[in-house]
Amino acid sequence: MCIPGQLFGSVWAIFTLSLLAYLLCVHLLFVYLKTAHHSVWLGPSLILNNSLMNNWKFLKFLLRRDYKLLRDRTLENRAGRTLTLFLINCGLFSLLLLLFEFSHFCQST
Repeated sequence: MCIPGQLFGSVWAIFTLSLLAYLLCVHLLFVYLKTAHHSVWLGPSLILNNSLMNNWKFLKFLLRRDYKLLRDRTLENRAGRTLTLFLINCGLFSLLLLLFEFSHFCQST
């Protein structure tokens, strides 16, 4: 039993929308950090330029939940939403890889 291409297309569409929502949440989180917590924004722990090291620092900021140390409810909500979407996107991407590999396997048999 092979998975139809419609399932892959549906998961791809959901992944794309979820990724756009994640990028919007990241943007809104950065804007909030810049206005409400300027010292954190300027510090070496977050983003002034886009590099692998700064992206890794931002992910550690989310995954370690360092934003809770600032005791800002709005920041906690935005960072929590961003983290949730990040984890959902990781799961959807993994599912896409599995579906792609499975559909490739079905075509070769």
